[in-house]
Amino acid sequence: MKDKLLFVLFNTILLWIVAGASVAQENLRLDQVIIKVLENNPKLMVADYRAQALAARMRQAQQKPADRINLSLENFAGTDEALAIRSLEATLSLSRTLELGNKLQSRGDVVSQRIRVLENQKDIDRLNLLADTTLRFLHVAVDQERLNLAEEALELMQLTENAVKERVQAGRTSETEIYRLEIEKVNYMLEVEHVTHDLESSRVYLSILWNERQPVFDKAEADIFKIDEMPEFTELSEMIDLHPEIIQHIRAEDLARAKVRLAESKVKPDLDLSAGLRYLGGTNDVAVVFTASMPLGSYSRAQPGIDEARSMSLIDPLNRQLQHLELYATLHEIYEEIKHASETINVLTEEVIPIAEKLLADYESGYQTGRYSLLELTQAQQILRNARIRLLDMAVIYHSNKIEIDRLTGAQLTQW
Repeated sequence: MKDKLLFVLFNTILLWIVAGASVAQENLRLDQVIIKVLENNPKLMVADYRAQALAARMRQAQQKPADRINLSLENFAGTDEALAIRSLEATLSLSRTLELGNKLQSRGDVVSQRIRVLENQKDIDRLNLLADTTLRFLHVAVDQERLNLAEEALELMQLTENAVKERVQAGRTSETEIYRLEIEKVNYMLEVEHVTHDLESSRVYLSILWNERQPVFDKAEADIFKIDEMPEFTELSEMIDLHPEIIQHIRAEDLARAKVRLAESKVKPDLDLSAGLRYLGGTNDVAVVFTASMPLGSYSRAQPGIDEARSMSLIDPLNRQLQHLELYATLHEIYEEIKHASETINVLTEEVIPIAEKLLADYESGYQTGRYSLLELTQAQQILRNARIRLLDMAVIYHSNKIEIDRLTGAQLTQW
Protein backbone atom coordinates (compact mmCIF):
# COMPACT_ATOMS: atom_id res chain seq x y z
CA MET A 1 0.00 0.00 0.00
CA LYS A 2 2.77 2.44 0.92
CA ASP A 3 4.63 1.63 -2.31
CA LYS A 4 1.53 2.38 -4.33
CA LEU A 5 0.98 5.56 -2.38
CA LEU A 6 4.53 6.72 -3.06
CA PHE A 7 4.17 5.83 -6.75
CA VAL A 8 0.99 7.88 -7.16
CA LEU A 9 2.48 10.74 -5.17
CA PHE A 10 5.58 10.72 -7.39
CA ASN A 11 3.48 10.82 -10.58
CA THR A 12 1.38 13.67 -9.22
CA ILE A 13 4.44 15.71 -8.29
CA LEU A 14 5.93 14.97 -11.71
CA LEU A 15 2.81 16.31 -13.40
CA TRP A 16 3.01 19.50 -11.36
CA ILE A 17 6.66 19.89 -12.38
CA VAL A 18 5.79 19.36 -16.06
CA ALA A 19 2.96 21.84 -15.76
CA GLY A 20 5.32 24.37 -14.25
CA ALA A 21 7.91 23.75 -16.96
CA SER A 22 5.70 25.55 -19.46
CA VAL A 23 7.21 28.78 -18.10
CA ALA A 24 3.96 30.20 -16.82
CA GLN A 25 4.12 33.96 -16.90
CA GLU A 26 0.80 35.61 -16.17
CA ASN A 27 -2.85 35.24 -15.40
CA LEU A 28 -5.11 35.79 -18.37
CA ARG A 29 -8.49 37.51 -18.37
CA LEU A 30 -11.11 36.78 -20.98
CA ASP A 31 -10.68 40.15 -22.70
CA GLN A 32 -6.93 39.52 -23.05
CA VAL A 33 -7.61 36.11 -24.58
CA ILE A 34 -10.06 37.57 -27.09
CA ILE A 35 -7.50 40.17 -28.20
CA LYS A 36 -4.90 37.43 -28.72
CA VAL A 37 -7.33 35.38 -30.80
CA LEU A 38 -8.48 38.29 -32.96
CA GLU A 39 -4.88 39.24 -33.70
CA ASN A 40 -3.43 35.78 -34.37
CA ASN A 41 -6.12 33.26 -35.31
CA PRO A 42 -5.41 31.80 -38.80
CA LYS A 43 -9.10 31.38 -39.62
CA LEU A 44 -9.63 35.12 -39.62
CA MET A 45 -6.59 35.57 -41.85
CA VAL A 46 -8.04 33.08 -44.36
CA ALA A 47 -11.24 35.14 -44.53
CA ASP A 48 -9.20 38.24 -45.39
CA TYR A 49 -7.54 36.47 -48.32
CA ARG A 50 -10.93 35.27 -49.57
CA ALA A 51 -12.16 38.85 -49.49
CA GLN A 52 -9.16 39.94 -51.55
CA ALA A 53 -9.82 37.18 -54.08
CA LEU A 54 -13.47 38.20 -54.40
CA ALA A 55 -12.46 41.83 -54.87
CA ALA A 56 -10.27 40.72 -57.78
CA ARG A 57 -13.24 38.84 -59.20
CA MET A 58 -15.30 42.01 -59.00
CA ARG A 59 -12.68 43.92 -60.98
CA GLN A 60 -12.81 41.16 -63.57
CA ALA A 61 -16.62 41.30 -63.75
CA GLN A 62 -16.52 45.05 -64.39
CA GLN A 63 -14.38 44.63 -67.49
CA LYS A 64 -16.04 45.17 -70.85
CA PRO A 65 -15.71 42.52 -73.57
CA ALA A 66 -12.30 42.77 -75.17
CA ASP A 67 -11.95 44.46 -78.55
CA ARG A 68 -10.89 42.13 -81.38
CA ILE A 69 -8.68 42.69 -84.40
CA ASN A 70 -9.61 40.59 -87.44
CA LEU A 71 -7.74 39.73 -90.62
CA SER A 72 -9.57 38.11 -93.49
CA LEU A 73 -7.86 36.88 -96.71
CA GLU A 74 -9.91 35.88 -99.77
CA ASN A 75 -8.90 34.59 -103.19
CA PHE A 76 -5.23 34.24 -102.27
CA ALA A 77 -5.04 30.62 -103.44
CA GLY A 78 -6.98 28.47 -105.85
CA THR A 79 -6.93 27.37 -109.49
CA ASP A 80 -6.38 29.18 -112.80
CA GLU A 81 -7.05 32.88 -112.39
CA ALA A 82 -7.37 32.57 -108.64
CA LEU A 83 -3.72 31.63 -108.43
CA ALA A 84 -2.71 35.18 -109.28
CA ILE A 85 -2.02 37.50 -106.43
CA ARG A 86 -4.07 40.18 -108.15
CA SER A 87 -7.25 38.26 -107.14
CA LEU A 88 -6.43 38.67 -103.45
CA GLU A 89 -8.87 40.48 -101.20
CA ALA A 90 -7.66 41.25 -97.68
CA THR A 91 -9.75 42.81 -94.92
CA LEU A 92 -8.31 44.20 -91.69
CA SER A 93 -10.97 45.24 -89.18
CA LEU A 94 -11.50 46.07 -85.52
CA SER A 95 -14.51 44.52 -83.75
CA ARG A 96 -16.23 45.51 -80.55
CA THR A 97 -19.21 44.06 -78.68
CA LEU A 98 -21.65 46.59 -77.29
CA GLU A 99 -23.41 45.07 -74.29
CA LEU A 100 -27.02 46.20 -74.09
CA GLY A 101 -29.41 45.80 -71.19
CA ASN A 102 -26.98 47.16 -68.58
CA LYS A 103 -25.18 43.82 -68.34
CA LEU A 104 -21.95 45.35 -67.08
CA GLN A 105 -23.66 46.98 -64.11
CA SER A 106 -25.64 43.81 -63.41
CA ARG A 107 -22.50 41.66 -63.28
CA GLY A 108 -20.89 44.17 -60.94
CA ASP A 109 -23.97 44.12 -58.69
CA VAL A 110 -23.82 40.33 -58.41
CA VAL A 111 -20.18 40.32 -57.38
CA SER A 112 -20.76 43.28 -55.05
CA GLN A 113 -23.53 41.38 -53.27
CA ARG A 114 -21.28 38.33 -53.03
CA ILE A 115 -18.68 40.50 -51.30
CA ARG A 116 -21.32 41.60 -48.80
CA VAL A 117 -22.27 37.99 -48.21
CA LEU A 118 -18.63 37.16 -47.62
CA GLU A 119 -18.20 40.08 -45.24
CA ASN A 120 -21.22 38.93 -43.29
CA GLN A 121 -19.82 35.39 -43.27
CA LYS A 122 -16.69 36.86 -41.71
CA ASP A 123 -18.93 38.32 -39.00
CA ILE A 124 -20.48 34.89 -38.44
CA ASP A 125 -17.06 33.25 -38.29
CA ARG A 126 -15.79 35.92 -35.92
CA LEU A 127 -18.83 35.57 -33.64
CA ASN A 128 -18.52 31.77 -33.58
CA LEU A 129 -14.80 32.02 -32.96
CA LEU A 130 -15.29 34.37 -30.02
CA ALA A 131 -17.98 32.09 -28.58
CA ASP A 132 -15.68 29.07 -28.95
CA THR A 133 -12.86 31.05 -27.36
CA THR A 134 -15.03 31.92 -24.38
CA LEU A 135 -16.11 28.29 -24.01
CA ARG A 136 -12.51 27.09 -24.02
CA PHE A 137 -11.59 29.79 -21.53
CA LEU A 138 -14.47 28.57 -19.35
CA HIS A 139 -13.17 24.99 -19.58
CA VAL A 140 -9.78 26.11 -18.30
CA ALA A 141 -11.37 28.00 -15.40
CA VAL A 142 -13.58 25.02 -14.57
CA ASP A 143 -10.70 22.56 -14.65
CA GLN A 144 -8.78 24.88 -12.35
CA GLU A 145 -11.69 24.80 -9.90
CA ARG A 146 -11.98 21.01 -10.21
CA LEU A 147 -8.31 20.75 -9.36
CA ASN A 148 -8.81 23.00 -6.35
CA LEU A 149 -11.67 20.81 -5.13
CA ALA A 150 -9.61 17.65 -5.60
CA GLU A 151 -6.62 19.15 -3.77
CA GLU A 152 -8.83 20.39 -0.93
CA ALA A 153 -10.38 16.93 -0.62
CA LEU A 154 -6.90 15.38 -0.53
CA GLU A 155 -5.77 17.85 2.12
CA LEU A 156 -8.90 17.20 4.18
CA MET A 157 -8.31 13.48 3.93
CA GLN A 158 -4.76 13.99 5.21
CA LEU A 159 -6.07 15.95 8.20
CA THR A 160 -8.65 13.27 8.86
CA GLU A 161 -5.94 10.62 8.70
CA ASN A 162 -3.92 12.54 11.27
CA ALA A 163 -6.94 12.72 13.57
CA VAL A 164 -7.57 8.99 13.20
CA LYS A 165 -3.92 8.21 13.97
CA GLU A 166 -4.23 10.19 17.20
CA ARG A 167 -7.29 8.15 18.18
CA VAL A 168 -5.51 4.92 17.29
CA GLN A 169 -2.53 5.89 19.44
CA ALA A 170 -4.90 6.70 22.28
CA GLY A 171 -6.51 3.30 21.83
CA ARG A 172 -9.91 4.79 21.10
CA THR A 173 -10.36 3.30 17.61
CA SER A 174 -9.19 0.40 15.47
CA GLU A 175 -6.06 0.61 13.34
CA THR A 176 -8.02 -0.74 10.37
CA GLU A 177 -9.62 2.70 9.92
CA ILE A 178 -6.21 4.03 8.88
CA TYR A 179 -6.06 1.50 6.03
CA ARG A 180 -9.45 2.61 4.82
CA LEU A 181 -8.32 6.25 4.80
CA GLU A 182 -5.14 5.36 2.92
CA ILE A 183 -7.27 3.84 0.17
CA GLU A 184 -9.43 6.96 0.05
CA LYS A 185 -6.33 9.13 -0.06
CA VAL A 186 -4.93 7.20 -3.02
CA ASN A 187 -8.26 7.68 -4.83
CA TYR A 188 -8.09 11.43 -4.26
CA MET A 189 -4.48 11.54 -5.43
CA LEU A 190 -5.52 9.74 -8.60
CA GLU A 191 -8.30 12.30 -9.07
CA VAL A 192 -5.78 15.13 -8.67
CA GLU A 193 -3.61 13.49 -11.31
CA HIS A 194 -6.57 13.04 -13.68
CA VAL A 195 -7.80 16.63 -13.32
CA THR A 196 -4.24 17.92 -13.78
CA HIS A 197 -4.13 16.13 -17.14
CA ASP A 198 -7.50 17.65 -18.09
CA LEU A 199 -6.33 21.12 -17.12
CA GLU A 200 -3.19 20.88 -19.24
CA SER A 201 -5.25 19.72 -22.21
CA SER A 202 -7.69 22.60 -21.73
CA ARG A 203 -4.83 25.11 -21.57
CA VAL A 204 -3.37 23.84 -24.85
CA TYR A 205 -6.83 23.69 -26.45
CA LEU A 206 -7.25 27.36 -25.56
CA SER A 207 -3.81 28.63 -26.53
CA ILE A 208 -3.86 27.13 -30.03
CA LEU A 209 -6.63 29.59 -30.87
CA TRP A 210 -3.99 32.32 -30.95
CA ASN A 211 -1.50 30.04 -32.71
CA GLU A 212 0.48 29.13 -29.59
CA ARG A 213 1.17 25.44 -29.06
CA GLN A 214 2.72 25.70 -25.60
CA PRO A 215 0.64 27.89 -23.27
CA VAL A 216 2.76 30.34 -21.30
CA PHE A 217 0.01 31.78 -19.09
CA ASP A 218 -0.32 30.78 -15.47
CA LYS A 219 -4.06 30.48 -15.05
CA ALA A 220 -7.38 31.74 -16.37
CA GLU A 221 -8.60 34.58 -14.21
CA ALA A 222 -12.39 34.27 -13.90
CA ASP A 223 -15.08 34.27 -11.24
CA ILE A 224 -17.20 31.45 -12.59
CA PHE A 225 -19.56 31.57 -9.61
CA LYS A 226 -20.55 35.15 -10.41
CA ILE A 227 -24.23 35.34 -11.33
CA ASP A 228 -25.39 38.41 -13.23
CA GLU A 229 -28.89 39.70 -13.70
CA MET A 230 -30.18 38.58 -17.09
CA PRO A 231 -32.06 40.89 -19.47
CA GLU A 232 -35.71 40.14 -20.10
CA PHE A 233 -36.38 37.50 -22.73
CA THR A 234 -38.26 39.95 -24.95
CA GLU A 235 -35.20 42.20 -25.02
CA LEU A 236 -32.97 39.32 -26.06
CA SER A 237 -35.42 38.01 -28.66
CA GLU A 238 -35.41 41.39 -30.41
CA MET A 239 -31.66 41.02 -30.94
CA ILE A 240 -32.23 37.98 -33.14
CA ASP A 241 -32.92 40.30 -36.07
CA LEU A 242 -29.33 41.53 -35.78
CA HIS A 243 -27.83 38.05 -35.67
CA PRO A 244 -25.28 37.59 -38.48
CA GLU A 245 -27.08 34.50 -39.78
CA ILE A 246 -30.27 36.52 -40.21
CA ILE A 247 -28.28 39.27 -41.88
CA GLN A 248 -26.73 36.56 -44.04
CA HIS A 249 -30.17 35.62 -45.34
CA ILE A 250 -30.90 39.28 -46.06
CA ARG A 251 -27.63 39.52 -47.98
CA ALA A 252 -28.57 36.32 -49.82
CA GLU A 253 -31.90 37.91 -50.78
CA ASP A 254 -30.05 40.94 -52.16
CA LEU A 255 -27.73 38.62 -54.08
CA ALA A 256 -30.68 36.69 -55.49
CA ARG A 257 -32.32 39.91 -56.70
CA ALA A 258 -29.05 40.94 -58.35
CA LYS A 259 -28.97 37.59 -60.14
CA VAL A 260 -32.53 38.19 -61.37
CA ARG A 261 -31.49 41.55 -62.81
CA LEU A 262 -28.48 39.94 -64.46
CA ALA A 263 -30.69 37.26 -66.03
CA GLU A 264 -33.18 39.89 -67.21
CA SER A 265 -30.37 41.91 -68.80
CA LYS A 266 -29.76 39.04 -71.20
CA VAL A 267 -33.15 39.67 -72.84
CA LYS A 268 -31.55 42.47 -74.83
CA PRO A 269 -29.09 41.01 -77.32
CA ASP A 270 -25.56 42.33 -77.62
CA LEU A 271 -24.56 44.21 -80.74
CA ASP A 272 -21.33 43.23 -82.49
CA LEU A 273 -19.77 46.00 -84.59
CA SER A 274 -16.80 45.70 -86.91
CA ALA A 275 -15.10 48.34 -89.06
CA GLY A 276 -11.96 48.20 -91.17
CA LEU A 277 -10.26 48.38 -94.53
CA ARG A 278 -10.44 45.93 -97.47
CA TYR A 279 -7.67 45.65 -100.03
CA LEU A 280 -8.85 44.67 -103.54
CA GLY A 281 -6.00 42.98 -105.39
CA GLY A 282 -7.71 43.12 -108.81
CA THR A 283 -7.83 46.93 -108.94
CA ASN A 284 -5.25 47.65 -106.28
CA ASP A 285 -7.85 49.72 -104.40
CA VAL A 286 -8.74 50.07 -100.74
CA ALA A 287 -12.32 50.13 -99.47
CA VAL A 288 -13.89 50.79 -96.09
CA VAL A 289 -16.00 47.96 -94.68
CA PHE A 290 -18.48 47.99 -91.81
CA THR A 291 -20.51 45.12 -90.38
CA ALA A 292 -23.04 44.82 -87.60
CA SER A 293 -24.59 41.63 -86.20
CA MET A 294 -27.12 40.81 -83.51
CA PRO A 295 -28.33 37.37 -82.38
CA LEU A 296 -32.01 36.52 -82.77
CA GLY A 297 -34.28 34.93 -80.18
CA SER A 298 -32.56 36.47 -77.14
CA TYR A 299 -35.81 36.73 -75.19
CA SER A 300 -36.73 33.05 -75.53
CA ARG A 301 -33.19 31.97 -74.67
CA ALA A 302 -32.99 34.27 -71.64
CA GLN A 303 -36.42 33.39 -70.22
CA PRO A 304 -35.45 30.03 -68.60
CA GLY A 305 -32.60 31.74 -66.77
CA ILE A 306 -34.95 34.50 -65.63
CA ASP A 307 -37.50 31.97 -64.38
CA GLU A 308 -34.78 30.09 -62.49
CA ALA A 309 -33.39 33.25 -60.88
CA ARG A 310 -36.85 34.45 -59.85
CA SER A 311 -37.72 31.08 -58.30
CA MET A 312 -34.43 30.98 -56.39
CA SER A 313 -35.03 34.51 -55.13
CA LEU A 314 -38.22 33.32 -53.40
CA ILE A 315 -36.35 30.72 -51.32
CA ASP A 316 -34.19 33.02 -49.21
CA PRO A 317 -37.05 34.94 -47.55
CA LEU A 318 -38.54 31.62 -46.46
CA ASN A 319 -35.15 30.45 -45.18
CA ARG A 320 -34.81 33.68 -43.22
CA GLN A 321 -38.23 33.19 -41.64
CA LEU A 322 -37.40 29.58 -40.77
CA GLN A 323 -34.01 30.57 -39.34
CA HIS A 324 -35.64 33.26 -37.22
CA LEU A 325 -38.14 30.78 -35.76
CA GLU A 326 -35.41 28.25 -34.99
CA LEU A 327 -33.24 30.89 -33.32
CA TYR A 328 -36.20 32.08 -31.27
CA ALA A 329 -37.01 28.56 -30.06
CA THR A 330 -33.37 27.84 -29.25
CA LEU A 331 -33.02 31.14 -27.41
CA HIS A 332 -36.12 30.42 -25.33
CA GLU A 333 -34.84 26.96 -24.36
CA ILE A 334 -31.42 28.32 -23.40
CA TYR A 335 -32.98 31.19 -21.43
CA GLU A 336 -35.01 28.73 -19.36
CA GLU A 337 -31.89 26.64 -18.71
CA ILE A 338 -30.09 29.74 -17.45
CA LYS A 339 -32.96 30.60 -15.12
CA HIS A 340 -32.92 27.07 -13.69
CA ALA A 341 -29.14 27.07 -13.26
CA SER A 342 -29.22 30.52 -11.65
CA GLU A 343 -31.88 29.47 -9.14
CA THR A 344 -29.99 26.27 -8.31
CA ILE A 345 -26.73 28.19 -7.80
CA ASN A 346 -28.46 30.59 -5.40
CA VAL A 347 -29.95 27.74 -3.38
CA LEU A 348 -26.63 25.88 -3.21
CA THR A 349 -24.68 29.02 -2.29
CA GLU A 350 -27.07 30.49 0.25
CA GLU A 351 -28.58 27.38 1.80
CA VAL A 352 -27.09 23.97 1.01
CA ILE A 353 -23.36 24.67 1.25
CA PRO A 354 -23.53 26.76 4.46
CA ILE A 355 -25.57 24.01 6.13
CA ALA A 356 -23.18 21.34 4.85
CA GLU A 357 -20.22 23.32 6.24
CA LYS A 358 -21.87 23.58 9.64
CA LEU A 359 -22.72 19.90 9.49
CA LEU A 360 -19.12 18.96 8.76
CA ALA A 361 -17.81 21.20 11.54
CA ASP A 362 -20.17 19.48 13.97
CA TYR A 363 -19.09 16.01 12.83
CA GLU A 364 -15.42 16.95 13.04
CA SER A 365 -15.75 18.12 16.64
CA GLY A 366 -18.04 15.21 17.44
CA TYR A 367 -15.55 12.72 16.05
CA GLN A 368 -12.87 14.11 18.36
CA THR A 369 -15.10 13.52 21.37
CA GLY A 370 -16.28 10.11 20.15
CA ARG A 371 -19.88 11.13 19.39
CA TYR A 372 -19.58 10.18 15.73
CA SER A 373 -17.84 7.39 13.88
CA LEU A 374 -15.31 7.75 11.07
CA LEU A 375 -17.96 6.63 8.58
CA GLU A 376 -20.29 9.41 9.68
CA LEU A 377 -17.44 11.92 9.44
CA THR A 378 -16.48 10.92 5.91
CA GLN A 379 -20.13 10.97 4.87
CA ALA A 380 -20.39 14.57 6.11
CA GLN A 381 -17.25 15.41 4.15
CA GLN A 382 -18.76 13.84 1.03
CA ILE A 383 -22.01 15.78 1.45
CA LEU A 384 -20.12 19.06 1.37
CA ARG A 385 -17.93 17.90 -1.50
CA ASN A 386 -20.96 16.80 -3.55
CA ALA A 387 -22.63 20.18 -2.95
CA ARG A 388 -19.55 22.03 -4.17
CA ILE A 389 -19.25 19.77 -7.22
CA ARG A 390 -22.91 20.36 -8.05
CA LEU A 391 -22.36 24.10 -7.64
CA LEU A 392 -19.52 23.90 -10.14
CA ASP A 393 -21.64 21.86 -12.56
CA MET A 394 -24.45 24.43 -12.35
CA ALA A 395 -21.95 27.23 -12.95
CA VAL A 396 -20.78 25.44 -16.10
CA ILE A 397 -24.38 25.12 -17.33
CA TYR A 398 -25.09 28.76 -16.50
CA HIS A 399 -22.05 30.22 -18.26
CA SER A 400 -22.17 27.81 -21.22
CA ASN A 401 -25.72 28.87 -21.96
CA LYS A 402 -24.84 32.55 -21.55
CA ILE A 403 -22.12 32.05 -24.15
CA GLU A 404 -24.69 30.47 -26.48
CA ILE A 405 -26.96 33.48 -26.00
CA ASP A 406 -24.00 35.66 -26.96
CA ARG A 407 -23.61 33.53 -30.07
CA LEU A 408 -27.32 33.83 -30.94
CA THR A 409 -27.78 37.53 -30.23
CA GLY A 410 -24.33 39.11 -30.01
CA ALA A 411 -25.43 40.51 -26.63
CA GLN A 412 -21.98 40.07 -25.05
CA LEU A 413 -23.43 38.94 -21.73
CA THR A 414 -20.30 36.99 -20.78
CA GLN A 415 -17.89 39.27 -18.95
CA TRP A 416 -15.69 37.97 -16.16
